[in-house]
Amino acid sequence: MDKNSAASKIANAGMSTYDVANSIYLATVEGVSGANQNQGYGFALSAVAELWNIRGTIGNPHGKTKITGRYKGMGVTKDRILNVVSQYPNGFRDREPQFDDLLGVSSGGGNRYQGKNVDTSTGGSQNESNLEIILAVAAFILFKFFLGWGWILSIILAFVVGGAVGSALDALGRK
Repeated sequence: MDKNSAASKIANAGMSTYDVANSIYLATVEGVSGANQNQGYGFALSAVAELWNIRGTIGNPHGKTKITGRYKGMGVTKDRILNVVSQYPNGFRDREPQFDDLLGVSSGGGNRYQGKNVDTSTGGSQNESNLEIILAVAAFILFKFFLGWGWILSIILAFVVGGAVGSALDALGRK
């Protein structure tokens, strides 16, 4: 099923954001198969999985997709799922990001999205990561070339500045 077919199927079912999140929760946390879901939305589970990039197995998005029981025992709540679906009520038009990444349950390959508000159209979280790097480089230039400090000390202090900026952004909830 492609993204357009999936979007049509969900629209024709009249599923609200809550319905989509509930369907994902029932399947992935409670282990209720699509065929046995309440309110007649179970048939649309494949479309939901396609549109919200729930693919493969955790850590292997290219493997055979396993939805039922996917997040069982991982502390994933209905509210966490609803939060992701609410941020992206129309799903994703691209293959990225993966739903697992946005929930913070992916393994392997790194989790670029955990704990971040991601705006895939503007690269929201990427800009903040770039800010840390830019400030670290600027700090290095300041320490090494303007203050005349040694290479090693300048590099260490630049990493400290970048880390401090990252921590400050985390504390402010901007990352």
